[in-house]
Amino acid sequence: CTAFGFWSALVSLTTLTAGLDLGIGSAVRNRISTLRATGDEDGARDAFGAALIVVTLVSAALAGLLLVAAAAAQASGWTEWPGEQHRAVAAAVVLLGAFQVGNLGQLALYAREQPLLVAGLEVARWLITVPALLLVAFADGGLLAMTATYFVALALSVAAAFPILLTDRRWRRPPPGPARAWRIARRDVWAGAGFAALQIVATLVYQTDVLIAAQLTSLATTGDFALVQRLYLVPLSLLFAAVTPLWARTASEVARGNHRWARTLAERAAGAATGVLALCGGAAVVLGPWAVKVWTGRDVHDRWLYAGFAAWLVVAGWVAVLSVILNGMGRVWPQVRWLTVAVAMKLLVATLTVERVGVAALAWGAAISLLPLALSNWREVRRSLGASGRGTAVEGAV
Repeated sequence: CTAFGFWSALVSLTTLTAGLDLGIGSAVRNRISTLRATGDEDGARDAFGAALIVVTLVSAALAGLLLVAAAAAQASGWTEWPGEQHRAVAAAVVLLGAFQVGNLGQLALYAREQPLLVAGLEVARWLITVPALLLVAFADGGLLAMTATYFVALALSVAAAFPILLTDRRWRRPPPGPARAWRIARRDVWAGAGFAALQIVATLVYQTDVLIAAQLTSLATTGDFALVQRLYLVPLSLLFAAVTPLWARTASEVARGNHRWARTLAERAAGAATGVLALCGGAAVVLGPWAVKVWTGRDVHDRWLYAGFAAWLVVAGWVAVLSVILNGMGRVWPQVRWLTVAVAMKLLVATLTVERVGVAALAWGAAISLLPLALSNWREVRRSLGASGRGTAVEGAV
């Protein structure tokens, strides 16, 4: 259980790298969509090549700094990880750096409105990852082998997007040189800063529950918490995969001036997502303990924990749909503000209640902390696209 808790904490850091590319990946996604919507395929390809050069350099530098910092922390005694845990952290850092670069390929596929190809790559990743992890577990491969297996599969799945992009002969031209790449990429610096802040704060909101549980409870309890959380992450991940293509589509339609389309879509998608996820959350409350028992052999019967995650699932789904629409319009700073509030609220609830009430309080705190953001996103969609659906100018669109 201790090893699983540590592994769960490492896996929860996966999306942290999404905010460490200076936001250029998300900004260039909007840039590619907008340029292609106006017929500039060459400009879209050059924007991607420039982003690839800059993000590669940034990822390499950050991975190096993190490795040095981890070694220094271990040498000074600030962290006291056993040798295998320390090696697992190093492997995760290196492979997450590779993932950061490869992720640009998937973002380009989304920008080119090819979500089915991305979905295929994700399905292939899990078809490979799950059996590989089971084999490592049955062979008693240890924490390092489990970590390497998971993160290698993650990095390869996103890197597989590059050969797909190169099937379009218009994208086979070499990327621009470093000087020109920087001139192209720096146009997205401000937009990228907003996306970087959004991604980092969103990571603190969505990916730190396990880390907080590890600090306030035992690693065994953290492992049980992570198991229950993963039940609810499945429908949320499926929802996000379904609505992510709307990011590029929204950017394209807004570039063409079709704001009514984005407004109607946001209303219908958010409503449908809320209903579907409410059903999924309710089913997980009833069947969750049985599913965890069959899946792992562990008995986790804290109904308040399951109910808290059900509430979180509904609110997070509403937020996810509207956030994708707003991201396609470049409306990120209001989200950053309210996500920051969510971080503070979640930490406050956890600090005051987890030790007294139990780890279920962390799930309920996560749900409550997202309510202000849910309201803000809805108001922002109405304000940006016009309450009547006629459409207005969209501030901040890339």
